[in-house]
Amino acid sequence: MRDMFQAAGAKDVLVLSGTWIQEMITSSVSLRRHLPRMYGLGDLTQILDERRYSQAHAFLSRLGDESLATFVRTKFYAQAMDYLDNHGFAILVGGAGSGKSITAAALAIGAVDAYGSAVIRVDAPEEFRDAWNPHEPDQLFWVDDAFGVFRFDARSTEKWVRNSGLMRTAIKNGARFVFTSRDYILEAARGEFKGTARELIDRRVDLSPHGLTVREREQILYNHLRHGDQPKSFLTEIKGHLHVAARSTSFTPEQARRLGSIYLSSGLESGSERQLLEFFENPIDHLCEVLRGLDQDSLSALCLVYMAGAGLKSPIAFTSREVEALDLIGGTKAGVTRALGRLSGSFLLRVDTQTSPRWKFYHPSLAHALAKHIGQNTELVEIFISGLTERALFTMVDCGGQQDVSRETVVIPEVCYDLLINRISELQDTRLLCESPEFAEFLSSCCSPAFLLRLAELRGDIIEKFTSVDTLHFGASGIKLLARLWKAGLLLDKERRSAVVKIIESAASLPIDLEVDFDWAKTSATSELTTSDEYQELRERVFRDVIPELADVIEDPGSTIEWESEEDWLYIARHYEAAVHAYRAAYEDHPDASAELSYTEDVLRTYLYSSPLCGGGFEEEESEEARGEGTGSRSIFDDLDSV
Repeated sequence: MRDMFQAAGAKDVLVLSGTWIQEMITSSVSLRRHLPRMYGLGDLTQILDERRYSQAHAFLSRLGDESLATFVRTKFYAQAMDYLDNHGFAILVGGAGSGKSITAAALAIGAVDAYGSAVIRVDAPEEFRDAWNPHEPDQLFWVDDAFGVFRFDARSTEKWVRNSGLMRTAIKNGARFVFTSRDYILEAARGEFKGTARELIDRRVDLSPHGLTVREREQILYNHLRHGDQPKSFLTEIKGHLHVAARSTSFTPEQARRLGSIYLSSGLESGSERQLLEFFENPIDHLCEVLRGLDQDSLSALCLVYMAGAGLKSPIAFTSREVEALDLIGGTKAGVTRALGRLSGSFLLRVDTQTSPRWKFYHPSLAHALAKHIGQNTELVEIFISGLTERALFTMVDCGGQQDVSRETVVIPEVCYDLLINRISELQDTRLLCESPEFAEFLSSCCSPAFLLRLAELRGDIIEKFTSVDTLHFGASGIKLLARLWKAGLLLDKERRSAVVKIIESAASLPIDLEVDFDWAKTSATSELTTSDEYQELRERVFRDVIPELADVIEDPGSTIEWESEEDWLYIARHYEAAVHAYRAAYEDHPDASAELSYTEDVLRTYLYSSPLCGGGFEEEESEEARGEGTGSRSIFDDLDSV
């Protein structure tokens, strides 16, 4: 063959065997890790040995049948891989549907392939402590929604902070960690990480869909439609409009997946560009329409999964509470059992856990749509309340306190307040809710004045537990709660003044351990709890007695402060960094304080970031081809409907 080409005039001829590409993929771990979609296109047994294949199959099963076949390598993935290789830790941050879990899976299977890592999915620090083996150095711990699923989980965050030292020890011994978190939840958690613990979450990778190039968006759309179950006629009609969808400011990888599903895109006219854009711009509204069109068995199945919280056991045993829910919705046991299988791959996934297989939502935003649907139906809300767990109360319930419709919570109508209070009473009697920081946060952030007044009528003893200065030990949540109770007329002025005195005394002093109390600056509720004179006194005393001291402490070379270790100094420096961030909002109308804070910020930057802690920034110049903006080239969607 070579002679034939040369005889025809070719100067250099390279002839490769028909299996050359397969051989290159099989022989190069680096190639596979940099293009993880390869793991999803062929038979993993050809690449991984039996042990590695078994565990890879176990965690990939949690992502659906499509596995990694639809994954598109982006600069975000490359940055995360760099953090994981060089620092042993990466936290993937983004909004709903931004691709956090699939990116984590790509990192995990790459670690299995390259290092022989044992990948362990954990939900809590206790599980990490139990699973970590210092004699098995290549473990990789994968933690989805580490600091809360739908909203900030203070208790879980505090546990991870307490275990950060053990995590660093594990990293030094060769372990790796992949965390995921929604962006707004990580912002709430950031202030809890101080000292060297802060270095971990500084290794964040922001999976912003706005940062995806047009070419990457088009490839994501193409892959999901190509591997979805849409008929050829749908693909033919829609492919001419997909370049517009790829440029939508509301584009997310998860919504691209739904477009590839007959079930999740039902009702969409494939030939309508306007409807296609609305599909991306209003994803929850479209899902609610899909839910309204479901049969009773399918809706019952989804409600049972939602009520289960941690996942519905498979096979389902039907408790008395679940049977009662079926009666109200209209489903049957046999029908629900069939519906679970029917919803698999679209709404639901059946995943293996440490105890038993469980049905879970394919993506948390699907639970968001169901939450909205439940909130519009009083009968369904009653079902939800009847099975409410402590965790669900803290993460899923909104009694008129939050206005952000993007949060996946069930809005409880006033007509159901008494039902919820009865359930809270049961939980208080068995779980001592009033001692929980999460319950204080729930009352302060998720409950309207009307709910608090009704709670005071039916369970005045619960409210009374939060009407003293002791509530301040809940930090910013305690201040918010006292302000809420004051505005609702449930806090005596005597108790209010006692709390204000305590806030001022604590905030305006620099204790011997050098940690300042800046909880008052974390929330605007401080100004609602105080009079204008009290708030002014608080600000002036902190400005006079605390803020100027921060830079002095950081710049102290050790002549007046004896630091036991560099870690102690770093801990205080990170603590002051968080304080300055909070003070900024409290003093935005105070020029002198703002100038002092800017100086302190510069000092902190000089000492903390003179050498990057997280590696350099991740900037890439893109060619016209990479942006997908070139003219005259064929569209990636041209062959979408070909067999």
